[in-house]
Amino acid sequence: QKRRTPFLAACAILAFFLLAFIFLLPPSSQKANPSSKLDFSISPKDCGVANAQGSYEAYCHVLLSGASSANLTLYFFPQPPARQVYFIDSPRIEAGGFEALKKSLQKDLAQTGIPFLVIPAENAASLQNSIIIIPSGVFPRALYERLPKLLSSANVLIYNGMPLSYLLEADGSIAQNENASILPLPQKTHGWETFEANSSLIYYNSKTLDKLGGIGEAADDLARAIISQAWQEGNGSTIALANYSGVKTLFTSSSIAQGYPRIYFEADARKGILDFPKASKFPGNLLHPTLVSSSRALELQIAINKSFSSSVFLSLSLHAMLEGTSVYVQKIGEANISRVWFRSVSLQSELPPGNYVIRLSDQYAQTHAASYLHVKEITVMEKDSVEGAYSFYFEEDGVPLNDVFAEVFLDNQTFAGRQPVSGGYLRINPKTDFSKTHIFHFDISGKRISIESTPSQSIFSFYAVYGIPAVLLVAGVYLLFRRRRTPFSLIFPDAKKGGFLFVRMKKGQALQAIGRASRAFGKVPLGLYISDIRRELEKTLKGEGKNIVLFDENVLEVLNSLKEEGKISNYGDFYMQKCTDARKAALLRQVYEKLVAAGRRFRINKDGGIICGQEEIRIHSQNSLPKLPKKGRLILVFENDEEIDSFRKSLLECEKEKLR
Repeated sequence: QKRRTPFLAACAILAFFLLAFIFLLPPSSQKANPSSKLDFSISPKDCGVANAQGSYEAYCHVLLSGASSANLTLYFFPQPPARQVYFIDSPRIEAGGFEALKKSLQKDLAQTGIPFLVIPAENAASLQNSIIIIPSGVFPRALYERLPKLLSSANVLIYNGMPLSYLLEADGSIAQNENASILPLPQKTHGWETFEANSSLIYYNSKTLDKLGGIGEAADDLARAIISQAWQEGNGSTIALANYSGVKTLFTSSSIAQGYPRIYFEADARKGILDFPKASKFPGNLLHPTLVSSSRALELQIAINKSFSSSVFLSLSLHAMLEGTSVYVQKIGEANISRVWFRSVSLQSELPPGNYVIRLSDQYAQTHAASYLHVKEITVMEKDSVEGAYSFYFEEDGVPLNDVFAEVFLDNQTFAGRQPVSGGYLRINPKTDFSKTHIFHFDISGKRISIESTPSQSIFSFYAVYGIPAVLLVAGVYLLFRRRRTPFSLIFPDAKKGGFLFVRMKKGQALQAIGRASRAFGKVPLGLYISDIRRELEKTLKGEGKNIVLFDENVLEVLNSLKEEGKISNYGDFYMQKCTDARKAALLRQVYEKLVAAGRRFRINKDGGIICGQEEIRIHSQNSLPKLPKKGRLILVFENDEEIDSFRKSLLECEKEKLR
């Protein structure tokens, strides 16, 4: 009878929770009528190009409706994108997946509305402004004889196979090409590479179709290349939307002042492309910082560069456009303009967080200049306040605030001190009654942010409400899982008692916390500070009901333990998930912080290159040198002066003269 008692107790607990679950279920509701769901639609409005602190920001307004889930990508090309795709059917070698590639690619492009035709090589001579796919492994002689005309007609040739030192005859035999200089291609490429030829472009891969890998994957790669015009300069920017209806503004950074916008969308199992006419920067200029924490008192330099036959009297105003709608108008005044007109003004409004197009317009609704402005979002939450010591956590656009000060005011605006924010945290111990509700006001980064602090529930009331269920739950867990053991233990000092508080955590949980800290910065691995990891460990412990404030020493013990087992890497004061180049990750983090602190808009490519306006920033590697960009400037980041000296010594004299 005694042996059956634990089993019966466990059954009773499970029955209790099952009944509670049944009774607490919300009342059933009728399922939505599928026919009532709106079909997705997207309508183009207009596009433009705005100043963006030394570079440009292309933008497009679109009207959306019925989008339960949608991804939209804006591209901005220097040349009109070719839309007609021709697939050359000719003799071929090492192309066993030819038919499968043709069908798969045709299906992928049909979903986006891009025309796809299969033609023999002999019919390609008259093609203009088209995309011509040649997956033959060796270049067909029938097409090579028409190559000069094709290359002078603004086409894009997508070819994979051997360079043009050999040609494929109509009978399938291979012959040496005596005139290969007409289009010299390298013997080997690193994936797909772009080459210019007259007014056309060659998108070339030296591998034959059989060596490219899976045919489905190869077709997807080619479809993405065609949609994104991979051979043109201009990376796209993607946003994800859910249950959105209304006007949405898409942005993408650019180094050119005029180009051709394209929007690619995937929404509710639909795909499509919207191509827009040429968009150009307005003749005037609006100059100001692009990324700001607060827009109030933001100074703008205005310049109208336009010649009129005689003096023109204009009444000018600034319009802050958010999602295509003017949310704030500030009158600048009246101006008598003949050629060039300058003025400095300060923005008088605190704009809500978001991405804005600031337009300078006149009384005739004509726009003379436009600029891009991103107002950062600062958020605050109370976190880990204990026994009169209040603790608050600040983020700016999802990134912890660091190395700033906040002036703190309590309740009736009583000044409570000027406190630093480090690693996102601000801690303060004001002289106040901790058992009462208080309102804290923070003046930080030019903004006023307020938060209400509510005292924690008393121990007596807490156990009065939750005591009995908690006892039952603990008993059930003990009976069911008392034989399981936690494989990893962490020890954290208890500052209050002066001793130690032993807390159990699985090794996998600690690694997951480090992974979350890393993913907060994107897909490219960046070095992490101890404070980054500490926050995620605290979240993990708090999720288990352990409201513990950790110190750097605690986290360092965890990191050293994981490092000894080879689970993580470190470089100096930076830690990261196990990766091949810890030095690069550490230096990337330092560059990331300097760009954020300077308010620069940038993006990090998958290979770790940073694009910032017309500049490309890369971490110097002793094993290889990066390619020089076709436009703009390349900036190499060195760890110390010794690396710079070593790099200079490795260069030729003519190369040294190009450095500055």
